[in-house]
Amino acid sequence: MYLTNFLNDIHRIQNQMGNSLYHEFPAVQIYSNADQLIVTAEVPGLNQDEIQLKVSDDVLSISGEINKNQQNESLRDLKETAKVYRQERKTGKFHKTIELPYSVDGMQSEAVLKNGILTITFPLREEAKPRQISIKSE
Repeated sequence: MYLTNFLNDIHRIQNQMGNSLYHEFPAVQIYSNADQLIVTAEVPGLNQDEIQLKVSDDVLSISGEINKNQQNESLRDLKETAKVYRQERKTGKFHKTIELPYSVDGMQSEAVLKNGILTITFPLREEAKPRQISIKSE
């Protein structure tokens, strides 16, 4: 009980000081097929204007901010009387940098946000696409 309260206090103080969210936010998955690389990121409660994406030298950066107003929107009417017993969703700025496993065409990339899942699709550069190598016999 005391350790939980202590840890909750530490997280609250970090958020009040404006510290960034942990590097595990947002959670991502990366997968590919023969033509494209796809990155999905979980960003619940955020809209497209609150997320920034940059790609440079095959490194993707995802950043943004979750503010307390978004976090506590469901408590708006109870704000004066509500007592928080547990708060696991973080607030504050976040930034995640991901080294992409292939050379991608950042100019042709596309990002879609739907139901809290951000999907970023990158076409692979021609030199990164798998090629069939024929074998000659002598």
